[in-house]
Formats: sequence, structure tokens, C-alpha cells
Amino acid sequence: MPVGFGLEHAGPPLALGRLAVDGQHGSYGLIRSAILAVVALARARGSRIATPSIAPPSHASHGPPALLVFGLPAALLALGGLAVMRGGRSRRSRGNDTDQ
Repeated sequence: MPVGFGLEHAGPPLALGRLAVDGQHGSYGLIRSAILAVVALARARGSRIATPSIAPPSHASHGPPALLVFGLPAALLALGGLAVMRGGRSRRSRGNDTDQ
């Protein structure tokens, strides 16, 4: 929404006149702007609607880092695959030694 809200027959033209799109806070700002726009449009059409409480953006980390979640299992699978391949080679080479 870099140029504002995209509306087509959503309400009176000036319903969102004082509401600006918050693009500085990423997806949180866009979602907050959209919620406030819906409230403003509903009020402009005569609905009695309360502005919902919108939690502030959270800067806390939610869960472990992606590298730990995806990288560690991938590394373990690769190491397991190498171990299986080496185990098969050593068995084959031992089997060849006893045949002679």
C-alpha cells in the first residue's frame, strides 16, 4: 500500500481522509492500518463499531532460530548418509579380502 488504500466504492471518499498507511513498521504497520481503515469505513456508513485494541509490535524472538530448526536436522541427515555410505564400503572391502 505505498500510495494509500485501494478502495472502490467502499465508502464516502473522505472516510479515510485523515488515516495514513503505516509503512514504516513492516507488516505490523500495514495490518494496523488496514484494521483502522475498516473501522473508519464502517463508521462512515453509520455502523457503531468500537476501535479494537491492537497490541503493540513485538520485538521478542518467537522460538529458536531458523538455522537451528532447519540446518541442524539437515546436517544430521547428511552425516547419517555419509556414515551409511562409509559403512557399506568398509563391508564390501572386507568381503573382497576374504574371497581371495
